[in-house]
Amino acid sequence: MTKSAKTSESFDPLNLGRFELHALIANGEASADIAASPWADAVQPVTKAEISLTADDGVVWARLNKSNEGLSRTRNQEEAVAGFRVVRRRLGAALAMVVQGDGVLVNGAPALPLAVLSVKDSLVLGPGRHFYVTQRLKAYLGPPPQHVLNKPCPFCQIPITDDTRVYVCPCGAAYHDETAESHAQIEPSERLSCVGKIDKCLSCGRRLTYDEFLEWDPATL
Repeated sequence: MTKSAKTSESFDPLNLGRFELHALIANGEASADIAASPWADAVQPVTKAEISLTADDGVVWARLNKSNEGLSRTRNQEEAVAGFRVVRRRLGAALAMVVQGDGVLVNGAPALPLAVLSVKDSLVLGPGRHFYVTQRLKAYLGPPPQHVLNKPCPFCQIPITDDTRVYVCPCGAAYHDETAESHAQIEPSERLSCVGKIDKCLSCGRRLTYDEFLEWDPATL
């Protein structure tokens, strides 16, 4: 096999992704009260992203908008209802929230001054101000990171070497993904193209895609 790639030295095995806060929208407008919620049969809720942040953003302060009941960033901490920051966990990441306003709820319960939020958590940041937490992720594609070298691909069980190209699922599972572009000198029948042979990750069950995707879409409620 022709060596076509060097090992990635800078890859971070913790895929922190991008966290988003989606506002609950009922009948085209922000919900007026807590009754306009996913469990209210008369409401057809959809959502839209109000705040989006990554670990590089540090602390993001958010205020409630008076006009459309949504959220927006603010540099004035005093007018913020809460502050948010992406933080590392042992596996993956979470969204930390510093509460500054009164009546903030997490999953229906009063929020602590410092709360750690996960995907699918619901927030009430003010009367009728209902939001959901989700995460936007993207798989890594390129030279194999150090931590996957010599480990077997979950599909073919052939150890991953430094002359291949890999697709690393956000869960950390690494698959061979050799193509005509990355391994032009290799016969098609000899390329290890494991990603193209399966639809879902054999480790976590996520759909294998090259595009960014929402870990959970609040619009499916």
